[in-house]
Order: sequence, then structure tokens, then C-alpha cells
Amino acid sequence: MIIITVVVVLLATNIFGGGDDKAGRSPVVATITDAQAGISYPRLGGAWRTEAVTATGGLGKLGFDQGETAQVMADFQNGEPYVASAYSGVSTDISTDPLQTKARTVFAALEPGSYPAHTRQELASESHPVGGHDGWLLKVRLTFPQAASQHWNFRTETAALVLVDRGNGQAPAEFYVSIPDSHKRQGDLDLLLTSLKVS
Repeated sequence: MIIITVVVVLLATNIFGGGDDKAGRSPVVATITDAQAGISYPRLGGAWRTEAVTATGGLGKLGFDQGETAQVMADFQNGEPYVASAYSGVSTDISTDPLQTKARTVFAALEPGSYPAHTRQELASESHPVGGHDGWLLKVRLTFPQAASQHWNFRTETAALVLVDRGNGQAPAEFYVSIPDSHKRQGDLDLLLTSLKVS
């Protein structure tokens, strides 16, 4: 994906080690704490770099404020790279809709500007409590039929969005992760999802 979102925490023993573990996961080098959203997750090492989000950009307008990315293809389009990504923030949806509905709304807003043309298969839409707070997970697989003819090094991408209820009528925290199939550490998706923590 071009740019996307994530929220995570430390999960395994030796998670601060310098090498990749047997599950194909990147090393964890620190913790990213999103004070506005009230969530935290691992800052990954290896190919990953922290990423700022501008309030006026596509992600910023949807409430995302920080994250991390890992380049998977250097020259994707017009000299711009294609990346695996993880972003966190506070949803701009202040409606009284259930988390399940809000998750679909957020992803529908993210999808057009974050990916080239694709087909989508839903992998999961289910309750995902985080630290005693209600949460909802939406997970999809995107397939890019044009990838081979365009000589892209990825063919599919798995994206996951988690919304976490913050209570007291507040907008939910949001965490977004997207990992193309050419990313060398495919275990990073599960690492980030299972490590999501309320800070």
C-alpha cells in the first residue's frame, strides 16, 4: 500500500532483540505512544522508519497523526515508493454508530487514496477488545490484477483496521496496518495487531 496505519505493543520474549524472530517479524526497537489516541504499539526496526502525518493530508483528514512505514518498492509511480505501513490516531467519526459501522466507514474513506485499482476480499470483521476496551477489527486482502503487467514487485496486500472505544462519548482510537506481499517480514502484521495496547 502507499500509506497506511498501525497500533502495537511488545509481545514476545526478546522482542527488543536485534534480529528477526522465527515468525518472520521485524525487531522491536522502541514503543510508539499516541497520546491523543491513548494507544501504543511497537516501533519496528529493520526496514521500518517512523512517519509523521500532516493534518491536511489524506490520512490527517481522517484523524491519523503518526505511524511508521517500510519501503517495499523504490520506484512505484512517478519516483514515489510503495510501502508497508502502520498508522494511529483518533477517528473523525463522532456519530453514535456502532464500531463495526465506523470501521467500514473509515476503511471506505482510506481505500481510494491509499491503493492502486484492486479487488477486495474480506477476511475478518469481528469484535477485537483491547486492554478491556471494546474494539472492532476489519481485515481485508486486496489483489492488484495489473501488478504483473506494470512490473510491480507485489501482487496482493493485507490491510487491517482496528477501532477502539475510548468511552465517555469520545471518538474511537484508530489503528491501521497494511502489508504488501513483497514485504519480507510478513509476521509484522500479526505482531502489530496482537500487540495493540491501551496506554
